[in-house]
Amino acid sequence: MGVIVKRNVALKAVVTPTMRAEVIAELDANVAELTSQMERFEIETRQQWLQMQNNDLARAMAFKKQLEEARAQQEENLNELKRRVEIASNWLDGQEVLRGAMEGFVEIEVGDHLPTVIGGVEIIALDDVVTEIRATNPMADDDPAAEGYHVEGEVASQDETGGDS
Repeated sequence: MGVIVKRNVALKAVVTPTMRAEVIAELDANVAELTSQMERFEIETRQQWLQMQNNDLARAMAFKKQLEEARAQQEENLNELKRRVEIASNWLDGQEVLRGAMEGFVEIEVGDHLPTVIGGVEIIALDDVVTEIRATNPMADDDPAAEGYHVEGEVASQDETGGDS
């Protein structure tokens, strides 16, 4: 009798010129959208603030403080997007980059080597096609019990299947 538990699954992509261009285009679109939202926010809130100043100065000052905090958060988000564009621009072809994470399930049986079984898994994709699934176990290099670990339903890498690299 086994027990099914969750474990982490990292989604990684091998950088290609196409993948890098797609990521940068997506990030640039996010930068443009956020910039547009920030401009609309400024126009809308400036009008509200001016109206409040005429009616209730104390409330207007509290509103202004909230606006400044919101503006600072938006600037921080915009700077983070720009930083990601810069990072993606510097990716090298063939480099593996983390594209996401999810949880997967694994069955643990009596006799299983626990660190190996509950260790993470990496799914590697090249241009959105899965090319490899790897067990990630930090102890695997030093632990003979971790050698030859097989992920249930593992997809062989393209090198093993004779596919194009």
